Amino acid sequence: DKAEETGLVHTVSNVVKGVHYVCNCCSCCCAILRGVKEWGIEQSVAHSNYYTTVDSFNCTGCGICANRCQMNAITVNNNIATVNQKQCIGCGLCVTGCPNGAAQLHLKPEDKIVHPPIDFEKWEQERLRSRNIRETNDNG
Repeated sequence: DKAEETGLVHTVSNVVKGVHYVCNCCSCCCAILRGVKEWGIEQSVAHSNYYTTVDSFNCTGCGICANRCQMNAITVNNNIATVNQKQCIGCGLCVTGCPNGAAQLHLKPEDKIVHPPIDFEKWEQERLRSRNIRETNDNG
């Protein structure tokens, strides 16, 4: 609860078998979140199968959601918050901070759901492929 209140992003190595890390991070100190935010390395953290929307009717433009967003995915213009879906990682910090319930998380459509890989090795292989990096071994 304290991590949530502070505005830290809950991150995990989401794989079917095993847990390699569970962390609560900020984008100013965490290299993984900085990789996502500053360099667009999307698979640095486990996929969230959620996305955020803001109900413009309930939004007062207070900016709390924008201040809590570690990815700078939310801007407030004309007293209404707007979410840039390409930058949003679906962490939900905006939702838990919104005093009016205007920010909401939604489950992505089935064709956009990313199922976790079987283990950390498979996840690493997916991450390398997505960045066009060939896997090498230490045996030459």
